[in-house]
Amino acid sequence: MAEENGSQEQMLKNAKKESGGIPIGLEAERKSSYYVQEHEQSRVVVVDSVAVWDEILRRANAEGSLVVVHFSAEWCAPCKFMAPLFDDLSRSFPDTIFLQVDVDDLQEIAKRMEVKAMPTFIFIKDEEQVDKFVGANKEELEKRLLQLGQNSV
Repeated sequence: MAEENGSQEQMLKNAKKESGGIPIGLEAERKSSYYVQEHEQSRVVVVDSVAVWDEILRRANAEGSLVVVHFSAEWCAPCKFMAPLFDDLSRSFPDTIFLQVDVDDLQEIAKRMEVKAMPTFIFIKDEEQVDKFVGANKEELEKRLLQLGQNSV
């Protein structure tokens, strides 16, 4: 098991090095598993593999953290419209984990979470989906995050 964790840890370090990702500052042990978007202040984790997805959910469950996932695509204009708000919210809710998943790159996760349109926002607690909505609706995202974020404390 330790060998498996070591190889997974090495895989994540290599992915970070190749992607130029910057680890976010949650806990020291989490740093190698997480990558942020292009600017350093962001707390949005760009999920780049199924293994990273599974590890993030496992750790979030162990910590009792709420996870908010923005399912998007490079070609999706409404997704690009929502990205800055999602990024801002990630800084406003430090106890919540914010993930971005590109549905074209990670079709397995999109299928597992039954994502049919973009943008889709899914809220996960204890490795279970607790809420979901589709569309570029800033007010709805803020409202649901406030409601679920308060319930997660």
